[in-house]
Amino acid sequence: MKAYITHGLDQWPSAEAEGIQGFRVDVPQDGPLLDFIAPIVGMPLDTCFILHDIARNEALLDAMRDTGYDTSRALIEPFNEREQGRVTPQVMIDAINILFHDCDARGFQGRLVASGDSDLKSVDFYGQIAPQLPADCIIACHDYPKGTQRLYSAWHGSHEADIELFLEAIGNHQPACSEFGFHMAEEVESHLFHPDVHSRLTEEDVYTRLMEYLRRYARYGFLFAAVYQWGDGDTDNAMGRYGLHHLDLTPKRQLDAMTDWRT
Repeated sequence: MKAYITHGLDQWPSAEAEGIQGFRVDVPQDGPLLDFIAPIVGMPLDTCFILHDIARNEALLDAMRDTGYDTSRALIEPFNEREQGRVTPQVMIDAINILFHDCDARGFQGRLVASGDSDLKSVDFYGQIAPQLPADCIIACHDYPKGTQRLYSAWHGSHEADIELFLEAIGNHQPACSEFGFHMAEEVESHLFHPDVHSRLTEEDVYTRLMEYLRRYARYGFLFAAVYQWGDGDTDNAMGRYGLHHLDLTPKRQLDAMTDWRT
């Protein structure tokens, strides 16, 4: 298994030194993509390209061709978390099959990734798409837990049970996790007859959780797992505190998990 990180592509020389093995990044939604691809032509890391609009695939493949990018290191993942539910199983099936034929015709040497919702509360979506996708298509879950970061509860009794239900749903497709992570913002658990519980994970807490998840994915034969995300934002809320680096790009303790899980 390989450990990827979401965002931070422009920091790839640092990422390589920090043991990160690949990136998951958004493809710009308009304009030519030559300037997007050119800086990573010599990058010895994998890249999972998120295509929010599959019509951008032609421009992406053009940029790869024109820059001499090694497509064997590339993955293409249409849509992200079903684009807020707008992507039905049939839309995903059609998109993957269109991309498969286009990529094959253009000599693309990488692979396609189909993914679903933000968590494993339900695996029905995967069960519906899996039989209709090319055999070589990777199927990736997003894996955010139930409840607060402090509790990080599983959806079906245990995280192992969550994963096993996902694997059962996807059949013979190779599994991956294209997004998971833990944030360090404060959360409040409200209780009817007890005081509210305020909690905030420490860097060591996040490190421990990432180690647990990465090692578990590896045991279950996942191809890759992509941690969310490269760096913090400038707000003290959940979306601003998922980073493995501080806002000034200095590393946090949890960054060590990207290498330590292998030992």
